[in-house]
Amino acid sequence: MPLTLAVRAFGKWLKELPMSEPKRKVLTDNIAKTEEMVTSTFRSHRNRGKSGRHDGHSSQPLNLLRAMTVAISLTN
Repeated sequence: MPLTLAVRAFGKWLKELPMSEPKRKVLTDNIAKTEEMVTSTFRSHRNRGKSGRHDGHSSQPLNLLRAMTVAISLTN
């Protein structure tokens, strides 16, 4: 896990993970799917009139999901 979920630290940690290119491709695909799910969920939530905010200003929750995706991908 990265020491912090800040954007720079997370990105550096992700780039430095030792893995083969095919595994890195699967990992980046899984992260992209996670990001799409989060965006879709917040959009649906907002369209139903629910309160809540996802405007991209806080990347820490998304980076937490990305880190969890990395962990799951590397254990499979």
